Amino acid sequence: MGRKGAVLLAVIAIGATYVAHVEAMPEGAVIFMGLIAVGLCIRALSGAGPPGPTLFAGGCGRHIQVLASGRAGGVMVSGDEMTSGIGAAELCRECGRVFCDNCYAQRPRNTCPCGRGRDKIYHERGAMHRWSMHLVKVQYLG
Repeated sequence: MGRKGAVLLAVIAIGATYVAHVEAMPEGAVIFMGLIAVGLCIRALSGAGPPGPTLFAGGCGRHIQVLASGRAGGVMVSGDEMTSGIGAAELCRECGRVFCDNCYAQRPRNTCPCGRGRDKIYHERGAMHRWSMHLVKVQYLG
């Protein structure tokens, strides 16, 4: 489920809690529905989804877990995240190969050895991107 779906579900849960209160349902049921609504709101606003699969870096073989896709302009990583092994990597939209921060600095920019997608333009979240490579936020596992 995407972010819009999670927000819609949270709004529906809040409305259902209000209706349950107005219709004089038992107090326990209203409290239970309220807790569900709060949980759904927190999930919708956090934007946290399940972690991605564990991958191996294309150049060096490091274990990498994709946490989030980058937005237009890059990936945001805080200082605390950097010290805990979170960083950026480059992911090929075509073959799924990922390159860690050390590997992608050593390759020609925006190129993947698979060679696919070099002449494509991608539209994602309202932005246009050329080439198949894009930045993702990752957890370096080894």
